[in-house]
Amino acid sequence: MLVDQNDQALRIGPIHRSVAAVTLSDLSELSEQRGDSFEVLTDRERALSCWTDPDDDMAAFAVSDGQAWAVLRTKRTHEVDATVLHESLLPAWHVADQQVGYHHSLDQALNATSRQPGLVVAVRPPTLAQVMDAAARGLRMPRKSTSFSPKPRMGVVMRDLRDA
Repeated sequence: MLVDQNDQALRIGPIHRSVAAVTLSDLSELSEQRGDSFEVLTDRERALSCWTDPDDDMAAFAVSDGQAWAVLRTKRTHEVDATVLHESLLPAWHVADQQVGYHHSLDQALNATSRQPGLVVAVRPPTLAQVMDAAARGLRMPRKSTSFSPKPRMGVVMRDLRDA
């Protein structure tokens, strides 16, 4: 699909994670063992405001169990936060792939944790420049790292132009 960046620019949204069978207490202990910063905050808005400013040296994630909120900061091992989460944090937390759920909104993720206890991890989306750079270098980002829009409408027929 071709997208005219001047007419209707491509937007990249976040895809947040739910992680089953991990508690904020577990995460606090694991963060301390790893040397990560883990700060419990009073509410969602405060956690998200602390999480939204990108940092070159530290990756930050807002986390919640549906009741309390916290901000976890860890040394940046990659420029894309989803990669830091999947390559550094989830293995250190002993989280298996089947424990991770993917959600387009925080409310969807929180709803998932109300049905199956665990945590929500808010993941900042990569920038378009980061996605383009990864593609140009032939790098693979973790699955569900991006949510692109606009998307093709249902029923749109695609045609390979090489058969013309």
